[in-house]
Amino acid sequence: MFFREIVPLDAKRHGTLRLARGSDYGFARETNAVPLAIHELAAAGADYPIVFGAAGVTGVLAIVGYRDRENLFVQKDGTWRRGAYVPAYARNYPFAFIEAPGGQTLMLGIDPKAPSLGTKGASLFDAKKASATLNDAMELCRSLHQSLKETALFCQALEERGLLVENRAVIEFKEGGAATLGGFRVIDLQKFGALEDAVFIEWRKRGWLGPIYAHFHAAGRWGRIVDLAAGARA
Repeated sequence: MFFREIVPLDAKRHGTLRLARGSDYGFARETNAVPLAIHELAAAGADYPIVFGAAGVTGVLAIVGYRDRENLFVQKDGTWRRGAYVPAYARNYPFAFIEAPGGQTLMLGIDPKAPSLGTKGASLFDAKKASATLNDAMELCRSLHQSLKETALFCQALEERGLLVENRAVIEFKEGGAATLGGFRVIDLQKFGALEDAVFIEWRKRGWLGPIYAHFHAAGRWGRIVDLAAGARA
């Protein structure tokens, strides 16, 4: 998602590149869902409905629009809606870890076509060494990568316990008409409540109960999607 191309970052090839990330999230304009890492579900749940990928798709998503290729939180000027939490996946772009040949190690990759990379902004390298800006970007990328690994384990555990069920959201507009959004799953509340005590305690120790409750609470955020969608239609 977001990446048009991804290549290993190299001081020789990209030594003159500068990063002007700023507040332009225009690259995220054409998506209605953004990946979330487990550590940010509580923060994201204050603004977005949180769902899980369809069967066979591992991952957690923040719903940011009801139509394909439409993000209701990215403004016309490219800024993210004021006051709303910006998912780490969006903040991390244009960087991502990619596997080195052989799959034993990870390398920092970039999207060389990203609008934030060019001749303006902070340099990525100082005398062919990583600059402070690049070190900060690598730290965010490393933190996100680790959290996404934990997210995958979290989703796998939910799958194994049969807690994820297909769902759909019906958005009804006050001025008439409705829209249906499907292709996602949610945690079944009754099945979650029937978990064995041992599993519940294990998940508490792993820090998974907070994200689960954040997912349940975030169901109340569909109303915000309805309001923003109505404003976009006006």
